[in-house]
Amino acid sequence: KVLLVYPNLTMLLVPSLAIALFTGALRKSGYQVDLFDTTHYIWGPTSLDTRRENLQHRPFDTEKDLGVRLKTDIIGDFIKKVDEFQPDLLIVSTVEDTFLQAVELLDAVKEAKIPNILGGVFATMAPEVALSYPQVQMIGVGEGEETIIEVSERIRRGESCDDVRNVRLKRPDGTIVSNP
Repeated sequence: KVLLVYPNLTMLLVPSLAIALFTGALRKSGYQVDLFDTTHYIWGPTSLDTRRENLQHRPFDTEKDLGVRLKTDIIGDFIKKVDEFQPDLLIVSTVEDTFLQAVELLDAVKEAKIPNILGGVFATMAPEVALSYPQVQMIGVGEGEETIIEVSERIRRGESCDDVRNVRLKRPDGTIVSNP
């Protein structure tokens, strides 16, 4: 089972095309896939109220005007999703603005010891920074459709991902492995 995690700023954009591509590729390979999307959660300093105060959009009522009910318990809901779905792998797609949210989510489920791989623009452009956080175990650099299948297969078989192309990872002793 693979849980795709899409950290996002409140009501910013819908999930990236990578989420759809990964879902299709994983399902085609026989994996059960689910998604935790934070788009409808109020989180951090970039909430709608902050953007409204900075005159970045006109006032509106998310529920009345958009039919969306905003949520606030991002961590509690994520823990619940992980407990219910019981994933074998977490795949997180993030940009710089949402990286700390991703770290917070991974930290919330660290006791479950679920392998994770973080990809997206931030991970590709700053893999050393991303791997410096203890919550982040692996980084997928570049396009990930083939990489996530290989990583998923290795996790399923209980094998190491030390030599998977486009992956950088931390070994338990802290050594960083950077594959081409």
